[in-house]
Amino acid sequence: MVKALEQYIRKLRLVRPGERVGIAVSGGADSVALLRAFLELAPGFGVVPFVLHLNHRLRGAESDADEQFVRDLAAQHNLEAAIESEDVSALATLFHLSLEAAGRRARYAFFQKAAAALRLNAVATAHTRDDQAETVLLRLMRGAGTNGLAGIHSSFEFSRFHVSTLDNSGDNGSGARIIRPLLATSRREVEEYLNLLGQSYRQDSSNQSPEYTRNRVRSGLLPSLERDYNPRLRQALSDTAEIAAAENEFFDRLTDAALGPDPDPEQGIELESLTTQPIAMQRRLLRRVCRYLGLSLDFAHLEELREFALAGRAEQLALPKGYVAQVVRDPQGPSRLFLFSAEAEAAEGGYSLELPFPGSVQVGGFFGGPETAIRATVLNEDSAKLVYHRADLLRAADLNGPLVVRNLQAGDRFLPLFSKGEEKVTRLLQRLMVTGAVRKNWPVVLSRDQVLWAPGLPVAKQFAWTPGDGNAIAIDVCSTNGNTCNTLTTGRSALAQLSFKTLPLENYDVVVSQAQLQARIAALGRRISHDYEGRAIYCIGVLENGFIFLADLLRSLHGDVRCQFVRTNVREINENNISTTEIFYTPELDVDGQHVLLCDGIVSSGLTTEFLVRNLKARGAASISVCALLDRQSARRVDLDVTYYGFQVGPQWLAGFGLGAPTRERNLPFIFAAPELGGLCMPRN
Repeated sequence: MVKALEQYIRKLRLVRPGERVGIAVSGGADSVALLRAFLELAPGFGVVPFVLHLNHRLRGAESDADEQFVRDLAAQHNLEAAIESEDVSALATLFHLSLEAAGRRARYAFFQKAAAALRLNAVATAHTRDDQAETVLLRLMRGAGTNGLAGIHSSFEFSRFHVSTLDNSGDNGSGARIIRPLLATSRREVEEYLNLLGQSYRQDSSNQSPEYTRNRVRSGLLPSLERDYNPRLRQALSDTAEIAAAENEFFDRLTDAALGPDPDPEQGIELESLTTQPIAMQRRLLRRVCRYLGLSLDFAHLEELREFALAGRAEQLALPKGYVAQVVRDPQGPSRLFLFSAEAEAAEGGYSLELPFPGSVQVGGFFGGPETAIRATVLNEDSAKLVYHRADLLRAADLNGPLVVRNLQAGDRFLPLFSKGEEKVTRLLQRLMVTGAVRKNWPVVLSRDQVLWAPGLPVAKQFAWTPGDGNAIAIDVCSTNGNTCNTLTTGRSALAQLSFKTLPLENYDVVVSQAQLQARIAALGRRISHDYEGRAIYCIGVLENGFIFLADLLRSLHGDVRCQFVRTNVREINENNISTTEIFYTPELDVDGQHVLLCDGIVSSGLTTEFLVRNLKARGAASISVCALLDRQSARRVDLDVTYYGFQVGPQWLAGFGLGAPTRERNLPFIFAAPELGGLCMPRN
């Protein structure tokens, strides 16, 4: 047995030289055999063993005798031991668990605590091949996928096992791992090894009780199946677990590639990307997102969620534990599936503050950044023309008395400037990729219970200022000292978990990650290819901001694709609200009768894009669609339809992935907010 154990440990690299390894010893045959065998192998492996024992206090004097046996065994071999007791029966009552589940939770809480105290690198448990066979058979009878059939894993990190409800002492040893060196060893081999050594061990009387399902499988079902169907059933079940574990690891990697290792359900799942996956991957993607929320779904609920997502109806689906799934349909972009806790949102508090004009009011760090304020500034007509975008301006004549700033509420609706219809503010913010956790405290500005504005969105259309309306009120976000705030979060800005650990990203505030960019561009390519099926796609790329985006988009397009470029040089004269635009084309540009796809990296005011559209129409284009990686609708000055866009963004200055200053950081594979570039100044396109 010892030789086979050594081979198994070396094959899977379960331990490394210099490590401190705790051996979980209950006193039973399996754990005692593991300890004795490990003591023989420890010098060769170069590891330091320790003894761990938890008295579950379930069998009175018998449990105490087990504890004393382990103490004596550790002393006999001069081993340091961590031995504690826990009232598992009381825990089962407290947490509404079975005795088996409560015992497992108590053991792992103890292991984590001991790992931290003894600075252990690993904790070895004595699960054998027989335990593996029993586990796989039990899960198969209950219903299990590949993950369940993988059975008992040979090793895993403590961080995967959450037991914080039992121990809130701080350091939980999460850097350690659990290892199962005996998974290739049968219980018969264990007993033969102990008999050879003359080593005594304890018998757990509860292992004979028919009260526990595992005991009935061990003593009745498995022997019956071996006798009547397959004498090598335990080995077959163990082999099945090993195959399933390897395949599950492979599928996990595919899931990581499709969704990322740390998906954020509050960013939503793009339905187009989900529906193009095979059914198996659809289930895994949804299960991964649910697991991130702490929501475990059985097969029936998972299928209900999958079918709901594929239907794509703008409705809600109730899920277990108070969770809700909702599809948000965007006529200009991809529909998304969102998962959130309805109970958590209902439990959130709120605020309501008076906003005088001129004046400001503090609203805290509502986007996860520094303390901020909402500011209202009164401008005369000339100042309004020269300084601000229309999307930030309200007609002063329509506003009587102070405004109100409060947190977003579920039923808030309004009609933003340049939009075609009234919508819920929640849905508009979802399209900006503002997470649900952030939306709960997102401020909105109201007058007489009508929503006028929210950060990242244009003002309400019916209250929007236009030249000739007299004084205007400008609404914006600023820091508490009155400076303009550039880190207004849309998407993963101030809350982003930086994905590119190999790059020096300490100073980058990532708004759109590389994985998000590539996934979204691929989805755009599929949609455009479908819409242009049977027609040549005549791509015209706007240089400066759009060159990297266009290169990636072209590779994702199918069919007959042709490409030309334009370079724009914009000069705006604001006298009498007249804007003059100069534009330079490539000499060979000819769009007569062509179906044009006008592509740019970012569309903000829309002045240049609208000018290009009008010019291309005049040159005889059969049709023109606008495609932008980033759409900044809140800065729009003209009525412009962006047919295809990747992401909607707020008013921060963005750089990376072809955007930003010509001499800086345009080659970075992600897009980040760059407040150091100054002000609310935006690229004029």
